[in-house]
Amino acid sequence: MSNRLPPLSTLQAFAAAARLRSFSHAGEELHLGQAAISRQMRNLAESLNTELFERERHGVRLTEHGRRLYATVQPFLDELEGVASGIRGERESKSTFVIYADPSTTDSLLMPTLPEVKARWPELDVQILCSDSSVTEYRHPVSLGLQWNRWDNDEDFEIVTIFEDVVFPVCAENRLTRTDVADGGLNLDGTTLLHLEQPGRTWVDWREFCRHNAVNYPTDCEEVMFTNYPALIDAAVQGYGVALAWERSITRRLDDGSLRRLGCASLPWPNGVCAYLPRRNRHDRRAREVVSWLLERFGGAK
Repeated sequence: MSNRLPPLSTLQAFAAAARLRSFSHAGEELHLGQAAISRQMRNLAESLNTELFERERHGVRLTEHGRRLYATVQPFLDELEGVASGIRGERESKSTFVIYADPSTTDSLLMPTLPEVKARWPELDVQILCSDSSVTEYRHPVSLGLQWNRWDNDEDFEIVTIFEDVVFPVCAENRLTRTDVADGGLNLDGTTLLHLEQPGRTWVDWREFCRHNAVNYPTDCEEVMFTNYPALIDAAVQGYGVALAWERSITRRLDDGSLRRLGCASLPWPNGVCAYLPRRNRHDRRAREVVSWLLERFGGAK
């Protein structure tokens, strides 16, 4: 079919030249030079093997074949413009709502609840930006930030804790030994400890965890450092070592048995998932509604 159609890129220029009866005026309307319009009309005429315009002293006029073509092209362009305007209007009527979230929050909180968010706020065109970096470092406008744990704050955001959490050691099934879990205790001797460290974000480290639980920090352990929490958890699943995990972020891993809790020691953590509300936000009311709904849905319950 494409071989039987005239060059579609020429039709707008043809309709303008036919309506204005001038190649130069058509060029002005379309921000093209007269030579470009003439070249397009020549290509269109050659593809149809006929003349479409006749030259006049002060412009051009359509031939019979030109009039037949114009009678079809102009209504087609008018209808196409109407459809395009309608589509643009529909898109513009839906306000883009940008949520900036880290991978763990996206996976464990946002994706399971996204259908409900869209159903409750159908006027919002929800877009998710997923990044390990802090929302406080992102220099483009966002409607709402949702991130596991709390980053260093700045004056641009109001921070609301969606829920608190608890931290405890996890590892793959094949890492468990009788000594590890005897009487609910924790023995880290000879263990590979998987550490997480990100500048600007306060993570629980192994030494802090051991102090809190009166557990001896091992002197003969291997230590591996990660800067990405999902990578840390994946390493634990693969059996490379023992990691400190936030309970709510690994519920599915615990349920399917790919991770097991090591001992009964734990550390309460006041900042599980935190919402970052930009202080200059055109979606402030909607963002606060979403945060209130998340607090109802997740706050205080596991």
